Amino acid sequence: MQTDPRDAYALADPIRLAISEGILPVVLAGEVLRKLSNEGFLWLPGVKYERQGVLADIDVLACCDGHLVLLECKDLEGKGTGDGTWRQLFEQFTRTRRRSRNRRRPTSSGRGAR
Repeated sequence: MQTDPRDAYALADPIRLAISEGILPVVLAGEVLRKLSNEGFLWLPGVKYERQGVLADIDVLACCDGHLVLLECKDLEGKGTGDGTWRQLFEQFTRTRRRSRNRRRPTSSGRGAR
C-alpha cells in the first residue's frame, strides 16, 4: 500500500496561520528589497502598532542601505485592480503617512516629547 505524499506532510499551525493572514506577498516583497540593497538590509515583517487609540499595521518595516522603507503588500490575485482598489490603497497609505506625522518629536535630551 503506497501512501499519498499529501497525507505524509502537514504545515505547522503557526505557518498555516501566517499563510492565511497573507504572509506570502510580504515575504516576496522583503526578498525583493533585500536583493535591491547593496550596503545593508534589516527588515521586520508584520509590524502592528497603536497610535492615538487606532490600531494599524505596516506589512514591511525595513532599513535598506540607510533608508527607512515602509511597505503595504496586497495579494490582488482574483481581485479587481480598478480605480476602487487603487483609491482604497491610496487612502490607506495616506492614513499611515498622516499618523507618522503625528508622532512624538524628540527633545534635546533624546527623549520623546510628552
